[in-house]
Amino acid sequence: MYDTSKWDMESMWKILMDKQNLGVQYHQEMMEIFSLIDMKGYCEWQKYQLMEESVRATDTRIHYIRRFNKIYVPSYPQETLISKNFLTSNRYSTDNKRKIIDEVFSKWLEWEESVVELLMACVQWCIHNQCSDYLSIEENLEEVLEEIGTIRYHYSKLEDSKFDMNSILEWQEYIYPKYREKFYERKKE
Repeated sequence: MYDTSKWDMESMWKILMDKQNLGVQYHQEMMEIFSLIDMKGYCEWQKYQLMEESVRATDTRIHYIRRFNKIYVPSYPQETLISKNFLTSNRYSTDNKRKIIDEVFSKWLEWEESVVELLMACVQWCIHNQCSDYLSIEENLEEVLEEIGTIRYHYSKLEDSKFDMNSILEWQEYIYPKYREKFYERKKE
């Protein structure tokens, strides 16, 4: 739960942009991890999400600049989304890959749920303070909720299969072209 009692308009946007910056960092990290363990479909999905999050963060920064007539200076927390314990070896057994995939999906879902919590607090703050900025924040909220639905769907498939590596590798063949196409379509815009 966010304590919004000390927020003003600018501090709300800074908190939101800090969260977005961290989200961009996390998608970069997940893309690298999935690439490292040769999960090309999941890697491409993260590449697409990284682009989407970067565009969203850029739009938010432009809004901030126009609204407050100054440039936002981000804080760069040295946080990581998942434990690096799995990534200290050059050998990735099937069991190790399962654990990595489980942890990444679990932490990713947890992260996106925390984003929803923040966005909902921002919307409520804006409504309470009669600020029309809630409209753009609600749009962001809808996108994140859609992303959570997709994550839950895939995570549930993983859990149902008990992280069966044959199934996971088969899914990569479906996921890769889907997100590769989405990436290049979005890139054309």
